[in-house]
Amino acid sequence: MGIAIPTLCNYRGIEPLGACRVCIVEIETPRGPKQVASCSYPVENNMRVATDTQDIRDNRRTILELLLAQAPGSKKLADFAAKYGVTSTSFKKTPINAANSSCILCGLCVRICNDLMGRGAIGMFGRGAGREVRPAYGELTDQCQVCGACSFVCPTGAIDLKRVATRPVKQHITAYNQFLDARPNIDMAHPQAVPRVPVIDRENCLHFKTGECGLCSKVCGAGAIDYDQEAITVDLDVGAVLLTPGFRAFDPVRRIEFGSAFDKKRACQHPVRAAPFSGRSYQRPRAPAFGRDYAEAYCVYPVRRVS
Repeated sequence: MGIAIPTLCNYRGIEPLGACRVCIVEIETPRGPKQVASCSYPVENNMRVATDTQDIRDNRRTILELLLAQAPGSKKLADFAAKYGVTSTSFKKTPINAANSSCILCGLCVRICNDLMGRGAIGMFGRGAGREVRPAYGELTDQCQVCGACSFVCPTGAIDLKRVATRPVKQHITAYNQFLDARPNIDMAHPQAVPRVPVIDRENCLHFKTGECGLCSKVCGAGAIDYDQEAITVDLDVGAVLLTPGFRAFDPVRRIEFGSAFDKKRACQHPVRAAPFSGRSYQRPRAPAFGRDYAEAYCVYPVRRVS
């Protein structure tokens, strides 16, 4: 409907709880207007809902001030609150050096760990101002499988897996980009994949390894996730095939004119970003970290405008 209602603790695929209260709206009842959490309040026939009255804006700002006092160490929360005109709080703040100074106790991380992952590695402990999210007894636990789901859904960036798991935290790095980048377990098989649809890395996906999670199937609006689908070979009758196999690694030392055989402390090759046909000069990239003196080798191609 195009109506934006802010929220912090709601995430698709996870049962709503209404813990943060940022998503408050006003509904009409026989006893008069009533403000409720929109994420968890059940929908009724002929319900009249107001989403942006002055009372809602005032109460939402008060709620955000309370959350800023609860989690003064969260930059993500501060940026979120600033969008709604809240840049400071008049309430007493949690000490900035406290372990939970970035947590708003929304419980989103606990719910995804328990309900979807089936691990129970973290939970809510304590009462009142001493309530916090942590492993049992405050000790590192081997129940955590370091999937990162709790950290991913946390709206304030409060989760540090190194304070939860006994296992080392490792990024999911594959041959997709020559082992240079971390990537999710569901993504394009490679940059030129045809058809251009994502696939699941079954060797690393937690659903295939443990039977838990399944969040992608819950949040996919198109219902495109099929865990039972198997790889098949399709024979196509075509007139021609165009192959684009890419390239093999080339040793530039074989071509001394490129300058790669020089002292690496004084020679390097720099990419150049140009703006063809605009008349502007190229933009020089940032200087290399090693040494002050360096040589630059540019590749210039003749370009002709085709009208």
